[in-house]
This record gives sequence, structure tokens and C-alpha cells, in this order.
Amino acid sequence: MGLLSEELERRRRLVNELRYNDTTPRLFGLLQWFREQPPIMRIINDVKIQVDVGDLLRHCNRRSPPPVKTPEDQAAVGIYLIEQCAGGRSIDELTYSLGIAPTHDTNSRQAWTDEAVSRFIVPALDFIEDHLREVESAASVEEFVKIRIDWLGSTTFSDRFPETAQSLDGISKQFAIARETGQWFNVGNSCREAFKTFATEVTVDTNLDLPPGTKAGDVKATLRRAIANDADKSRFGKTLEKLVAATWDHAQSITHRKTTTRLDAERLYLLTTLALWEVIEHLSKER
Repeated sequence: MGLLSEELERRRRLVNELRYNDTTPRLFGLLQWFREQPPIMRIINDVKIQVDVGDLLRHCNRRSPPPVKTPEDQAAVGIYLIEQCAGGRSIDELTYSLGIAPTHDTNSRQAWTDEAVSRFIVPALDFIEDHLREVESAASVEEFVKIRIDWLGSTTFSDRFPETAQSLDGISKQFAIARETGQWFNVGNSCREAFKTFATEVTVDTNLDLPPGTKAGDVKATLRRAIANDADKSRFGKTLEKLVAATWDHAQSITHRKTTTRLDAERLYLLTTLALWEVIEHLSKER
């Protein structure tokens, strides 16, 4: 899996030069992808917190363009245009109403579109990409883990494995509840149930043909088959099988240990989510 900034750079090529009649589908596709990428959405939401775009555009008309003063202002207007056009508004009519006019008199719809793209949409994408690269270059272990867990809560994951996503979300909410030390072992059972749910959904998602005699709910056997069933016969596949088995066994040991602490439970949750991430990444390469 490459860097998210590299994928953004690839996808934005469809937007850097827009024909006015291509605007809605291309911006809709880009925005839909944005909403599946938590790191990008954090950047966008930060801009919206910093800039009240409604106030910025309040006095705009065909003779008065947005009074941007900062890069954040410019990005906020660009994001607004992307969202509005992705929702079906005509880009040339929108830019006309906001006074984002070409430097010469023209009725060309393409000229008005070009003005919006060059003055606001491209700078907004530059802003997002620059900040994304800063996050990636300064990524710590904590940020790495957060990005992975955020992805498991994204629509990309939940659309494909909805019951597993719901199960993981339920586990994460357990940490918001004050518990006595003796109750944290329940997280072990919850993580095992998440594994079971995932194994069931993987079986359907990959049309997996299980060996005769495989028992229902046999997580290790199911995921071992899924991992070994693809074209990758490398050592990585073998070690991934061991990782899944070890995480499952650890969850079982936590379940039966009454002295399990919150920290023990948190580590198990991280191990579970990261193990699922690795399995999905491995299987996705073969789709």
C-alpha cells in the first residue's frame, strides 16, 4: 500500500483540468473518496473549524469575489466549491454568483469553470496534499496505529465487512466505560467474537471453499484457508497465519484471566485490529 498523498496526487489529475460538463461526476468521485480517508477528512474538518466559509461568502455577488486573506480561506472556498458541485450545482453558475470571474469579459462556461479551478479548487487540493505530506513525514507509531484504526471505521471497511465493523466499534466503546479491574477480561471475549464475525464475512466476501470437516466458527482454520488460498505463497503468508493464530490464542487467554487490566485489554484490541488490517491488505492484493 503506497502513501495516501501519492494516491491523492494520482486521483486529482482528473480535477486539475476540468471541462464544465465533467465537473459533477469527477468532483463527486473525488469527494466520495475523500470521505473514505480519515486523515484527509481531518484536514478538511480542521479548515472548516478555522474558517467560517458561510461568513466569508456572505457578501459575495457577481462583482464581489470571496475576500480571501489566508491559505486557509482559499482552501475553505475551494472545498466549498467541490462539495457544492459534487452535489449537482453547476460550476459556472456558482462561480458567477460568487463573483469568481475571468479577467476578460466572456460568456464562455469553460472560462468561468477554469477560473474556479485555478483560483480555488486546485489551491484547495494543494493545501490538502501539502498538509497530508506533513502528517506522513512526521508520522509516529501512535499516528500509524491511529490511521489503521480509523480506516477500520471507514466506509471502505464497513461496506465490505459491516458486522465486523460494528463489532469493533462496540469494543472501542467499552473503553469509555469505567470498569473494575476484574471486568476487563470481557474485552478478550469481544475480540474473539470480532474474529469470528470477520471469518464468517471473509468466507462470503472471498467465496471461500472451506475444507470438508471444518467446524463452524473455527477462526484459525477459516483464516488460514483464506490466506493460503490466494496466489501469494510467500513466507509472509505463512507468518500472517501465525500472527492471526497467536492473536486469537492471546484473546482466549485474556478471556480466562480475571486479573486482566485495562492496559491488557487495550493492547489486545490493538493487536486484533492490526491483525485484521494485515489480513485484509493481504487478501485485497489478490482481488
